[in-house]
Amino acid sequence: MKNVLDTIRGLNKKQKQIALIAGVVIILGGSFGVSAYQKRQETQAQLKIEQLQDSTYNGLSKIVAALTDKDYLVADITQEQIDKVNQKVKSKQSNLSDSDYQKLLNDLIVIQLKFDLQVKTNSLFKSAVLNGSKITNQTIKDGLTSKTVDEVNLDKLSKSDFKTALENAKTNAKAQIKKVADDKANVEKAKKEAEEKAKADEAQKAQAEQAQAENSASEAVSNATTKNGATGSTSAATASNGYTPSYNAGSSSAGTTFNASGQTVNNGDTTNNGSASQNTGGGSSNAGGSSSNGDGAVVSDDQKWLNAGYIRAPYPEGSGELMDWIADNGYSGYTGNGEGWIRPY
Repeated sequence: MKNVLDTIRGLNKKQKQIALIAGVVIILGGSFGVSAYQKRQETQAQLKIEQLQDSTYNGLSKIVAALTDKDYLVADITQEQIDKVNQKVKSKQSNLSDSDYQKLLNDLIVIQLKFDLQVKTNSLFKSAVLNGSKITNQTIKDGLTSKTVDEVNLDKLSKSDFKTALENAKTNAKAQIKKVADDKANVEKAKKEAEEKAKADEAQKAQAEQAQAENSASEAVSNATTKNGATGSTSAATASNGYTPSYNAGSSSAGTTFNASGQTVNNGDTTNNGSASQNTGGGSSNAGGSSSNGDGAVVSDDQKWLNAGYIRAPYPEGSGELMDWIADNGYSGYTGNGEGWIRPY
């Protein structure tokens, strides 16, 4: 160093200027060389970083893409699979550029959205309608309502085959809900019509039975009032003085009459001579429910009641049905013998 200084002192002014300039040049040249070297080193380091980032992104992109099948999700995908890929991407954030990292996260957000909506749509049915890219027709769950179907909101999905598949599944679910409601309404309608028909048939049957009973009763009354032996005879109403006049229009008959006490009286054969025949003491007897005329002929109990103006009751004595029948036929009451014979009045 001392020799260098001594050499410099021995130089003249011009030489000193030349030496100074040369020194500056040497210093600047060395500095430039160092700077260039550092720049080359930094460039190489950045290149390695970018290569690593690209490699990391490409690898992660393939992992993320493995969760999808074009527009659809991969078949039999699970939430656990999505979570594992999400964690892997986040663990490599330092090896990714900000833009690449955000892009991977966005892809995973879309995959998660699709997964959630696919699960909700499949839950409307008894079995999954969409698995991977496979679409099948399934029966809706019992009790499903249109409100529940509408709660599956697909608005956040962009237009794609995947979105179309879910929309069609929702449409199918609503169609099935309507069919279930229509079928139920038809069943209720048929049930109601059957009940109304049964009621109408029962009412018609009751009317028929009532009409038959009324006809039978009417015939019984007619038979009782016209019962007087041979054809052509007429039975008159009981007179107020206690006897029944008997008339015969041109033929003979065994005229049976009753006195005021209700005992059977037979005045024998009568012949019409143009005037009424009155029984004024013809022999009669009543013992043990049978009657005999003056000739000793026996009259049965049924004939006795018929002759007394009684008829067989169409309904049990004392019943509401019998009272209805009495009123419907224009009577105000009846007298019963307790054995099924009545006399309406």
